[in-house]
Amino acid sequence: MLGQAVNTTAHRSDPLTVGEIQSAALDIVSVDGLAALSMRRLATTLNVWPTAVYHHVPDKQRLVQLVLDGALSELQLPDPDLSWRTWFEEMATSILGVLRRYPGMADHLERDGNHSRDAWVMTDVGFGVLRRAGFRDADATTFWLTAIALLCTRVRQEHVFGDAPAESAQYEGASQAIIDGADEMPNITAVAPLLFGTTPEQLTDDALALLLDGAERRLDTSIDAPEHR
Repeated sequence: MLGQAVNTTAHRSDPLTVGEIQSAALDIVSVDGLAALSMRRLATTLNVWPTAVYHHVPDKQRLVQLVLDGALSELQLPDPDLSWRTWFEEMATSILGVLRRYPGMADHLERDGNHSRDAWVMTDVGFGVLRRAGFRDADATTFWLTAIALLCTRVRQEHVFGDAPAESAQYEGASQAIIDGADEMPNITAVAPLLFGTTPEQLTDDALALLLDGAERRLDTSIDAPEHR
């Protein structure tokens, strides 16, 4: 078919397994991102005809879920006996590691969610940590959803901007405008070094710390409230 690469070298005779498909798909995503994953590319990588892949994985949606299952199985759940804040700091580090390792995964999770059992186990453990710490269920839910959204959004930004601080090409115009109008914008001028000089990863760390600080304050207020006793 014109415009499409065809695997003309498929010759393996041993049976293909779901584990091989998942491993090869994860390798593709780790190098080129989730958008680069296709049945045809996967078949070429595995040196089989596309029909062999379809025999185990009927469609692209199922393939993506297989990738999510494999990636999320790499999450390291912290000891649930840790303090709630330490648990979430370690959990966030594990989540960030997985999202950074597989570009495009954060976008998919934000847009389409995920149905991985490992993700729901992690969520259940996380809520258990928060409830034992004394968070009200409504606050625990808000914190959890906000934390996951924050991590996904921040990793997306890291993939867009790379390792460079924001003072790189994307912000040159805005930075110059602030410099030229410094007398009229004293507050922006004061924070400009942070606004344009922070790396995406540092901003991720700072945003997470700010969220945790706010949750800690909310917990202290809730526990002190008479109706909580």
